[in-house]
Amino acid sequence: MRLGVVLVLVVGLALVAAAMLWGRLPEPAAPAAGRPLPPARGVLLPRVGQGLGGGAKDAGADAGALAGPCDTDDACDSGTCCGGACVDERSDARHCGACGEPCALGVACLDGDCAAECDTSECPGGFLCTQSGRCVRTRCDEGTDELSCARGAEALGLCCATACVDTLSSHSHCGACGTSCGPGEFCNEGVCAPNVECSTADAGEVSCACSLDRIGACCAGRCADTGREPGNCGACGRVCAAGEVCADGECAVVACEGIPSDQACLVPDGGKGFCCDGACRSARSFRSDPQNCGACRAHCPTQAACSEGSCEEPDSGRTLRCHSGECAPDEVCMPDGICLRQGCGGLHDNLPCAQSPDMEGVCCGGVCTDVTQDPGSCGRCGRRCDAGELCDEALCKAFSGCDAPGATVCPLSAATNGICCGTTCVDSTSDGKNCGACGNACPANRTCDHGSCRAVTCDRVAAGEPCEHPSGEASECCHGRCVPVESFDGDPANCGDCGLTCASGDRCELGSCSSPDSGLPVDCTSQGCPPGQACVEGERCVPTACAASEDGMKCAAPTGLMGSCCGGRCVELRLDPLDCGSCGNACGGDQFCNLGSCEVFGGCDGGGACPLPGSRVGICCEASCVDVERDAKNCGGCGQACEAGAGCVSFRCQGAIKN
Repeated sequence: MRLGVVLVLVVGLALVAAAMLWGRLPEPAAPAAGRPLPPARGVLLPRVGQGLGGGAKDAGADAGALAGPCDTDDACDSGTCCGGACVDERSDARHCGACGEPCALGVACLDGDCAAECDTSECPGGFLCTQSGRCVRTRCDEGTDELSCARGAEALGLCCATACVDTLSSHSHCGACGTSCGPGEFCNEGVCAPNVECSTADAGEVSCACSLDRIGACCAGRCADTGREPGNCGACGRVCAAGEVCADGECAVVACEGIPSDQACLVPDGGKGFCCDGACRSARSFRSDPQNCGACRAHCPTQAACSEGSCEEPDSGRTLRCHSGECAPDEVCMPDGICLRQGCGGLHDNLPCAQSPDMEGVCCGGVCTDVTQDPGSCGRCGRRCDAGELCDEALCKAFSGCDAPGATVCPLSAATNGICCGTTCVDSTSDGKNCGACGNACPANRTCDHGSCRAVTCDRVAAGEPCEHPSGEASECCHGRCVPVESFDGDPANCGDCGLTCASGDRCELGSCSSPDSGLPVDCTSQGCPPGQACVEGERCVPTACAASEDGMKCAAPTGLMGSCCGGRCVELRLDPLDCGSCGNACGGDQFCNLGSCEVFGGCDGGGACPLPGSRVGICCEASCVDVERDAKNCGGCGQACEAGAGCVSFRCQGAIKN
């Protein structure tokens, strides 16, 4: 489990919508799993056209205005002629990068790009570099109504009557400038609503107005400001520790000395960041630092760049994962592709370390410690649980024995937890009778390792089965051998998975076949495959026949699609009733296999999937079970008929579909 989680910057939804509307900012990438910052508040969609030649003036445009009228670029001493005026396309928000290309209102133009990232020294006067990496105005002058503004490094707002306000909670500007809530009302998420009288029955269930422009929650019979109160920070009863403050509903420290690397903290500009190497760094800095890419001390492989918190190949921009040879000699390549120090020599407390090749810890007193379950360092170094408590998920919790109602986690040793199976505390990471869960017994020739049954040897073991490799790395059986999963990233004979072969002469990079000349992805359709193999789905060469000992290996099914070897046959696990979902999992007599699960067919009256002869699956079209993969009258769906003389192959007509 990674403790230095990948950080995701969350910007107000309406600002993102506004940026997409003008087409000047890129759509945000899907976030990775991790702990996001609290969303920015007070951002509404500005009206298109304000500050772009009519209505309120966009003060950000003044930064790029140059003296003198013009009719051609030659008439300008510097800059470009746009609309009869000389402008600097590098800084003019009305003509950012080109004439007539405006930035989102209230967003500055930086080096000819509204989407350019900034640091605190790059924004023009009157603008602030926000956590989103954009320069946003901080001053609301006359004529700037409904322009976006920065109320801090994270808190975005809207200019209303020369003030930067949170239109999600402002009583006088609720949802839009000038929209005022009436007596007995408060502004809740930009909508005026009747105020709430808190009672103990409402605790934590409803929003309330704790002041004219501050929204909180009913806690113990009163309206608590959960954005600021350290005793109700983010939720009723959530208490910040000593030395912490409540900032926007999250407990944060003021100083980072001796604090965990992923602890929220207050940066000098008033925004929130995260502790790293004893200092508070803005969350934005982790997006581009290859030594702290996405998290403190998360190093990218050599020569890799850090972009948006992910390590990337400098030229292609492809996301990179480290390999065992790319980390420093004292580092380990973790399963998520980040290099971490093995052991704690020379590292400060609360910095991440590698307990094992697949287990991250935190340095505490020179020892790599699992602070998620160590009662002596629970959540951070030195935070001790009281007597009668255990540390579970970095929190101290009461424990009175496995026979207590609801008991699930129990202490096995001074720094390790187990699980309660009946009244006994067992180590589910190594107990072969309770591997990963109570009652999950490993079969013969398997051992329990880190909560998974792994093969001791791979002789006559299905491909893809976990196994024990001498290196300790995560490994799987392949061709009767135990190989590290990481090897599938670069092995042309097993590219991306066991048995997936690249065409002759191609190389394997990051689990995909590519041309040795161009480096671009290739398929096997034109390259051809070695003897005894076929090109499946235009992507990989796989064997056309299966040996009895190759269960789990990829192969070319009779349908021409990707299959798996089971008992010497190449079958589609998603359809085969004898091997449904996995080898040997046979469906009952009244069942059929649909997408790897055995299902009972009750007729076509209710529609849905239905069994066809030859272990195939169709769909119900009215009262009939139809093979939409091959039926020219229902090709890809009920009633989708192909043209006369055309056939249906793999759900598609060989000619056009009739309108």
